[in-house]
Amino acid sequence: MVNFNRLFSQLFKQKSKTTYFIFMIQLATVLVISFFFIFKSTFKSLIGFLMAVIALIIGTSLIAEFIYLIITFGM
Repeated sequence: MVNFNRLFSQLFKQKSKTTYFIFMIQLATVLVISFFFIFKSTFKSLIGFLMAVIALIIGTSLIAEFIYLIITFGM
């Protein structure tokens, strides 16, 4: 039983590192693209900009979940 707990905790640590890594890449992507939105300034209101950022977060999260699925089953 003790060996199972150690094994499970080690596997969970590896999965956590992968999850944090994918989350950080997603966060960096959203920030960089948001800065491009700001510099391009095609949005006339703050609401339009926030809606674009929300759509960007949802879009990148779908891609990040798919990548996480591939990495999880690949390990």
